[in-house]
Amino acid sequence: MKKHWFAIVYLILLCSICYSANDRNAKSVVLDKAVSLKEWELKIKGSRFAKELVLENQPDFYEESFYLKGDDVIYLILTIEAKNISKKELDFTNLPDFRARYDNKYGYKSLKVLERNDFFEISAVVSPSNTEKVHYLFEMPKVSESDGKPLKIEFVDNNILYEFKIR
Repeated sequence: MKKHWFAIVYLILLCSICYSANDRNAKSVVLDKAVSLKEWELKIKGSRFAKELVLENQPDFYEESFYLKGDDVIYLILTIEAKNISKKELDFTNLPDFRARYDNKYGYKSLKVLERNDFFEISAVVSPSNTEKVHYLFEMPKVSESDGKPLKIEFVDNNILYEFKIR
């Protein structure tokens, strides 16, 4: 019985060491510099905090947006260009899932939104060689906007951890 407990503790320690090593060895992503993944080429165009995401070229007759209610939350909006570098059509929801890491301990999942033809889409196909504008929306505590604590974006592709440091 003691051998089983020793093996379990050993595996837990080994996994935590591997995870820590991966975290320290994350590949750095730089603003406006392309990162080639298995099926996509990504380029981070910028990040900002806002209560609302609106279309860049919104027509006068139509209003579409993603809006957060409440005074204690805000969106961290990460905007990227995503190019399909495969030879087949890809669903844009197959882009890597991004996670915001705040204060080196809190993780926030994102919602992917494609901006195309004066509309937002949450499900769309991207043809080979096409580049699309994608927004990742992270619902964050309002205090994260201005407190100066560490903030970075992380994603994994093909078992490789990538990170983009905002601050």
